[in-house]
Amino acid sequence: MRIRPTLFCLLATFACLTSPGFGKLWAQDDAGQQGSSGGQSAASQEFDQLFVQWREKLDAMRKLQVEYKRALPAEQNGMEQQFAQLLTEATEMSVRLQSLVEEAYVANPADPDKEEFLISMAYAKYKQDKFEESLRLCKVLLNTQTDVRGGVLDLTAQNEYLLNNYDEAQRLIAEAETELNKVQRPLAAETQAMRTNLEADRAAWQEELAFQQADATPEGDPNALPRVELETTKGKIVIELFENEAPNTVANFITLVRNGTYNGTPFHRVIEGFMAQGGDPNGDGTGDAGYKIPFESNKEPYRKHFRAAVAMAHGPQSKDTGGTQFYIVYRRTGSRHLDGEHTVFGRVIEGMDAATDFARPAPGSRDPTIENPDRILTATVLNARDHEYTFRKVGDPVPEDTGNADGSADADSTGGGDSGSGDNSGSGDAGNGGDTTGGGGN
Repeated sequence: MRIRPTLFCLLATFACLTSPGFGKLWAQDDAGQQGSSGGQSAASQEFDQLFVQWREKLDAMRKLQVEYKRALPAEQNGMEQQFAQLLTEATEMSVRLQSLVEEAYVANPADPDKEEFLISMAYAKYKQDKFEESLRLCKVLLNTQTDVRGGVLDLTAQNEYLLNNYDEAQRLIAEAETELNKVQRPLAAETQAMRTNLEADRAAWQEELAFQQADATPEGDPNALPRVELETTKGKIVIELFENEAPNTVANFITLVRNGTYNGTPFHRVIEGFMAQGGDPNGDGTGDAGYKIPFESNKEPYRKHFRAAVAMAHGPQSKDTGGTQFYIVYRRTGSRHLDGEHTVFGRVIEGMDAATDFARPAPGSRDPTIENPDRILTATVLNARDHEYTFRKVGDPVPEDTGNADGSADADSTGGGDSGSGDNSGSGDAGNGGDTTGGGGN
């Protein structure tokens, strides 16, 4: 037995907090800030006490990790149990610290520990694809006279961009660059890439907004788009299905939901900065429904990859190899190169917080395996249009009134993202880049 890499997620996520001077990463002077010793709130006092204890736990975990590598096999089992206990205690402390830090920081923004913790929280949420939460924390920091304003503005701009607020992102990028120039520091590479792609992404988003406006219908309207609810181990996810642009893919998806195909299936591939993929009956990326369906995003207008988009996965050998596997997009910057390569057939309208909570591989690990993946417990059709949902499989006759091409499976991300985390080749493999060309099943 060994201490699995997943047990070190806490260390990897918050390692910066125990490194002296993390907050100076973007600092505008070398003097830093000094904490105030008097007039602290109750939250501030509790934070200070708990923060010391928490860092001690992390230090103990690091020490144990080093000792474990030198230990004899007979000693390792007890060390695993000790590490698991430390991890549980440190995790509980970190949750409490996160609940305290905003109030504690607002009460005493001159305290460098609180500022560093809040900055690290904002960055950790960003890395976890929780841009709404990261943005909120950035705004808390910007409401004070922080010494790291340029870097916080940079991160704020990235969050706004990934939430499709392109005008605000453009303004913030300019402001961040001005602030960072004062200390002779550049914008983050990811922000620079965002600026390069901003006009194209803003135009694509305007097209998506026009689609959404056309889709909007009053409650109870028979022409309303169909919706499916996924009850997952992390909570409820509601997906609106783009029947107008991808009718065959939607008909297949609704049929699979009604047949119970998705019940119990895992999200077997979850890649930071890219997507969460699931729907495989085999649970490992090799399964399918026993047939393939045609690709549908081969003719404009088609829906594009933005945060919360739901698209059909397929193998690298052909676009017409979709079936059961699908993915939920986390970032446009990690998936825009898939526009016109995978059929986008829906969007999450409720539950992206649950989707970004799905278990992931251990940070920094080359092994894409997720030890305990989250699952779809049940999938249910909430509403559908009043017609029979039949679909065409690859090899079936092509109806005369359609122009679609004929339709295992991985979301392919062969490069092209501003920030990638996931270059994959092989059946469901995930690495570090933004590419997920796997040769798995549907």
